[in-house]
Amino acid sequence: MSWCAKTTKAFYTGAGGFLFKGTPHEVAIQESVNTRRGVERCLKYAFDLAQKRRDGKPWKGLQPEHLKAGKTAQLTLCGKTNVLTYAFDLWWRAFQELAPKYPAVKTDYAHVDATCMWFVKNPEWFDVIVTDNMFGDIITDLAAIIQGGLGVAAGGNINPKARRCLSRWAAARRNTPDKTSSTRSLPSTPRHDAGFPGRSESRSGH
Repeated sequence: MSWCAKTTKAFYTGAGGFLFKGTPHEVAIQESVNTRRGVERCLKYAFDLAQKRRDGKPWKGLQPEHLKAGKTAQLTLCGKTNVLTYAFDLWWRAFQELAPKYPAVKTDYAHVDATCMWFVKNPEWFDVIVTDNMFGDIITDLAAIIQGGLGVAAGGNINPKARRCLSRWAAARRNTPDKTSSTRSLPSTPRHDAGFPGRSESRSGH
């Protein structure tokens, strides 16, 4: 299983503010900012990754009818289209528009809450997963735990245009220094974060 999560934009832009802060009438607003360019960039990286995994050999989770149709991989968009009706409407439309360019990749969709359940119950259902920053930040912790722990999973802040800025590889979570700096850390299943060029630390909170 491999994850692609957008490491900038969405709720991580810091867009929002307070009205009447510190009063009984206080209002807090946090905005998710999604651009077509940023969403397509993340999705394209995920489609490319799915297509080239295993050197084109079929993913074992595909059904016979998918193999017969020439599919070799699966890409799942993880979102919340029933609630985030603007942000993930953009993700869904861009996902659907890019899909025909990758005929060997079977596409799928799962709500983020259902993904959490299936991660525990049937993790073998997933090949490559793509999502936004917040959902990716949360569910990759779960993905790491089901494979052995936060110090076991590998992660990377990937720059698709590496000539402009190098990518950065690290343990999936930097809030586990006791594991990531010891022999208990064994990177084995990468999580790919398609970050913007020049951004070496995508998750300042960890």
